[in-house]
Amino acid sequence: MTTTDAEGPAGPQPPDARSDGADPGAPPEDADAQPAATLEAALLDVERLRAESEQHLAAWKRARADYENLKRRSAGEVDERAAQATAGLLLSLLPVVDNFDRAFEANREEDPGAWAEGIALIRKDLVQVLERLGVQPIAAAGQPFDPQYHEAVGRAPGPDNEVLEQVRKGYLLGTRVLRPALVVVGHGDADENENSDGE
Repeated sequence: MTTTDAEGPAGPQPPDARSDGADPGAPPEDADAQPAATLEAALLDVERLRAESEQHLAAWKRARADYENLKRRSAGEVDERAAQATAGLLLSLLPVVDNFDRAFEANREEDPGAWAEGIALIRKDLVQVLERLGVQPIAAAGQPFDPQYHEAVGRAPGPDNEVLEQVRKGYLLGTRVLRPALVVVGHGDADENENSDGE
């Protein structure tokens, strides 16, 4: 046997030759399928994220609408409570107004004393209404001057920093100052003069 016969009729085979006839330098058959699968997965992620974003947006809109409705209801309830409180105050004052009307309809020249007594009773009724509402007068004359409750409108000889005179009453609503009392405050000169006279 010759060397040529051993190598076969086709001659020597190249080392990279494939028996199936495929080109060894060609890409695999699934090379085009891989980018397509990646793109499809990315598109699915985009659709999923879009759906989630729409759900979050819808939930946010519902929450905002609920908040606006709650705010409107709360404002309405506050207005209603304020209206009820005002109505209660006015109902308390109406009997006082009725008594004033009757007093002015009466002939005070016939019995001035009785008429003045009637006015005093009306004032008493009004004070009682204020007390039921929690309104109390602020103590002033003879008290140490307190800027939280008193407003000085003048100074005069007298005990230093003591309220000598009340010019206008002040009132509290509970512990809150409705208006301070207008007062005249001592500046201590009277005590100094007395000491000088004693010497």
